Amino acid sequence: MIEDEELRRLFQAETDEHLQRLDEAVLRLEKAPKEAALLEEIQRELHSLKGAGRMLGLERFEALAHRLETAFRAIRTGTAEPIGAHADNLSAGLGALRALAAEAITGEPSDVDTGALAQALDELAPTPVTEPTRPTAVPHITAPAVPETAPTDAMPELPTFRIDTVRVETDRLDALMTLAGELTVVRGRLGRSRREMEQLEAWADEQRRPYGTRRGNGSAPALVRRIAKEIYAIDDQLERVGQGLAEGIRRIRLVPCSTLFRLFPRMVRDLARRQGKEARLVIEGEQIPADKHILERLKDPLMHLLSNAVCHGIEPIPERERLGKSPEGSIYLRARRAGTGIEIEVADDGRGLDMEAFREEAQRRGLTGEGGQLPPSAAEQLLFSSGFSTWPKVTEVAGRGVGLNVVKTNVEQLKGSLSYHTYPGAGFAVCLRLPTSLATTEVLLMRCAGDVYGIPIDAVRHTQNLPPEAIFTSEGLATARLGNEAMPVTPLEQLLGYPPVTTDQLRPCVIIGMREEQAGLLVDELIEEQEVLFKPYTDRLGAVRHMRGASILDTGRICLVLDAASLLDAIRTQQLQPASAPPESAPPAPARILLVEDSITTRAQERRILEAAGYRVVTAADGVEALNKLATEQVDAVVSDILMPRMGGLELTEWLRRDERYRELPVVLVTTLESAADRRRGMEAGASAYIPKHGFDPQVLLEALARLL
Repeated sequence: MIEDEELRRLFQAETDEHLQRLDEAVLRLEKAPKEAALLEEIQRELHSLKGAGRMLGLERFEALAHRLETAFRAIRTGTAEPIGAHADNLSAGLGALRALAAEAITGEPSDVDTGALAQALDELAPTPVTEPTRPTAVPHITAPAVPETAPTDAMPELPTFRIDTVRVETDRLDALMTLAGELTVVRGRLGRSRREMEQLEAWADEQRRPYGTRRGNGSAPALVRRIAKEIYAIDDQLERVGQGLAEGIRRIRLVPCSTLFRLFPRMVRDLARRQGKEARLVIEGEQIPADKHILERLKDPLMHLLSNAVCHGIEPIPERERLGKSPEGSIYLRARRAGTGIEIEVADDGRGLDMEAFREEAQRRGLTGEGGQLPPSAAEQLLFSSGFSTWPKVTEVAGRGVGLNVVKTNVEQLKGSLSYHTYPGAGFAVCLRLPTSLATTEVLLMRCAGDVYGIPIDAVRHTQNLPPEAIFTSEGLATARLGNEAMPVTPLEQLLGYPPVTTDQLRPCVIIGMREEQAGLLVDELIEEQEVLFKPYTDRLGAVRHMRGASILDTGRICLVLDAASLLDAIRTQQLQPASAPPESAPPAPARILLVEDSITTRAQERRILEAAGYRVVTAADGVEALNKLATEQVDAVVSDILMPRMGGLELTEWLRRDERYRELPVVLVTTLESAADRRRGMEAGASAYIPKHGFDPQVLLEALARLL
């Protein structure tokens, strides 16, 4: 049983969440046994459970999670048969994992026979971990019996009853925080009305002034002033209430980082001893407060980063002594404030990244450029990709290529970003940048190519107007001297794939930066700073280049929020998207595209891409609406999602191919379904082109349309 009450409570909450996800994923997997993304998700969940068991010294729990992870990995890589052939054993393994978790939480012994389960799972996928086994059947797991209490007639003495604290489910606080964010948006809309009322009040005074007091008694201007005064009072009160509510909820949710950090010293020590190494964990900034929800979601990423530091970073004792280092390696876990957010860094004084193995893997995946150079964006993509590892063999804690992918996935879900630095022979560091709140985000609004975009204020250093003659070329990059420093600058429309703007006028330049790196973005207009309710992109859309998510402004307009880290990387490497201008072979009259997509943000983004390329766009939310549009609209091509309510993209395509009028109409499917089987079903339905949304590149869509039209 876990002795520490808080650790026991945290372990219960975590295992409940992971096991619930596993149960749901396995049920989905039985219907789609070869879906790689689902198998990868299951492997990540088991990897996290294994780490939690290791951290708390739950050896049987850890060993079983490790065997299950190995089994699902074998299914994913094709070295074992699909789940259907092993469903009973795998389900029994997950049930046993739940029983072992209950044993650790309650202290009640379970009747789990890990030996029999190990034997069954090892037959599916052999694992290097061994433990005594005996040939018995997998037992039926039952809940521990609850002891009965002997009845008594005596009325017990009750102490004075007083409730000093109330435990509130964090979901309820999350709902309140969301409402507080909505209140901020409403207050912004009221503020806009207040400014318009000020203009109306000034107009009323102007209308009254030429006539003096001879025309009426001024009742209309007086009424305007009374209404304006009431709106001002409501606006001021709403601002106070909204800010107080949001700040109060935020403070309730703040806890010191030590709440999470104290879980790791033992894990680092035990893991180092297993590896035959010596390592100490140095914690700094543990009193920095952070949102409870953020800290809970950071446990898995930090656990994987610390495991990597021990396994990949810290050298064995003889090697450290040969290099003149202390026999005991140092791993640093630091927290610090960064603007309105926080930064958490995991660093070590070990060997650094194995660059030779790193480049070999990059070359194997085709990520290197001319001369074998590895662009920073490709390096980060490889380092945090699923399946990548420089460890030569698979063990319990290394070699699976899962850990850093878990880090990237969780940090992105928290609206954060990450970066890394490697120092060959001296160490490796990963820095996580996170907001203090997940409800609202302060952004700088700017206009580019006719649309409004936002960039988080934390990433903005300053702004200034820049004349064209201030830009010069240095080392092949467009550069300008901003302040006392020369830095690269790039028009934002070029990064987003829009046609470039030619002007001899001043253009606003937004200087963005992260840590020591900074660059300039040229835009058409700076609008204002605004606190917005941020909505990250869902998995259905996948990764959208240079975008973090979207928000609805106080005007009701959708605003796309830019990813500063991605923009900096593109500026630094000049890996710019070609301008999305209409192809030369396009007809003189703009082609008309029917865009069918149920996601509002995806539809808005794809519409902008198509319109920027010169196409006229008609939109529909699903296949049924698309058919209704086709009855009254003449279109030259259809761009459609697949997974939509009422009628999906496959059904729409099949319907069009059955109709003589649309048999030759180009249909491009843009979807998150990326497997070979999904692609085959799309082409069999009659699609002219099939484009995955993962890593979506607008130019691929535009080239497909240019070819088909």
